[in-house]
Amino acid sequence: MFADSPTLVSVYEKMLLCRSLDEILAQTRILGNPFYIGSTFEEPLVLLGMAMNVGMGINHDVLAAYYRSLPILVGMGVEPGAFMRQAAMSEQDPFSKGRQMVNHFCEPELNIIPVSSCVTVEAGKGFAAALIQKMHSQSPVLTLVHLGDAMCAEADYWVMLQEIALRELPVLAVISNNAAGIHTPYSQGSAAPCQSAWGLACQIATSSRPTDPHLKQYVSSYSPALPEGVQFSPSPKPGWEIVDGSDVPSVWHSCQVAFDYIRNSGKPYLLELRTERGRHHSSSSNPSGQILESVKAADPLGKFEAQLKQAGILSDSQIATMQSEVKAKLMAEAEQIKHEKVSEDAFSGMYYEGALPV
Repeated sequence: MFADSPTLVSVYEKMLLCRSLDEILAQTRILGNPFYIGSTFEEPLVLLGMAMNVGMGINHDVLAAYYRSLPILVGMGVEPGAFMRQAAMSEQDPFSKGRQMVNHFCEPELNIIPVSSCVTVEAGKGFAAALIQKMHSQSPVLTLVHLGDAMCAEADYWVMLQEIALRELPVLAVISNNAAGIHTPYSQGSAAPCQSAWGLACQIATSSRPTDPHLKQYVSSYSPALPEGVQFSPSPKPGWEIVDGSDVPSVWHSCQVAFDYIRNSGKPYLLELRTERGRHHSSSSNPSGQILESVKAADPLGKFEAQLKQAGILSDSQIATMQSEVKAKLMAEAEQIKHEKVSEDAFSGMYYEGALPV
């Protein structure tokens, strides 16, 4: 396996927490709000949060997220109650005091830039944050920009690619490619085989690889090699291969390469992961919030459980105990949150009022 046993168990616990949170958020009629998918089948993204230099200020990493980025925040150490409080519109919601849509995060003390309702604007926020980091930081920090594949159709994405390439900014652009944008299949919404392909014109290092041998050699000339054993999946349109986002070891190794490359060179990197949407986009398309039968074989949590059992790190009984304990703890907290005061003030706390780092 890719790490020691305590680390592997910690990764599994965080992934399990994400899945259990999603199950609660997918039924937030208990909390009084419709759901958006926060993580289902993208739980391996906790590895990104765990690799970040978490903190506040110029010498820590920055996260420019969107509403599917829940696993990254869990990896960074954000408490699960924060997500449920926002879903319940609680006045104690640390992200928005109960006034923003569920999974629209913000945490100044962790350098998490506010998630906007407009998608892809995190691309502009991200390269701007990285520009400030390059100008003023004394540490090898980076900005992580998380995007979905359909969001890359926005001009914000292409502008970001140009800016981070021309200015050599420390940006890790992570693209979760589940081959769909809300209800639109990838084949009807994007011209490129995968979204990493757009980085060719800017020579941005990437984890993805073309199938054409000459193009593959070109990409390899400016991209660090990934370790052997990293698994790839075909791009939604023929012509490229992208890292299998359902295989935790593959995500771990590609993540390590990406972080090391940026911290050592200060240059940008495109990490695209082939994922699946475990649930429908939101309660408007599937009120039950149940996991889709058609993609169960690509469940990263189930695959990782099997790997841990095969390696003798966890047994069936240990996994069952962990699952029941996590769910019981979350449900107890959800019951408490249900009785918290709902936010009625739309105007206070619009701007950060805490102390700024020296």
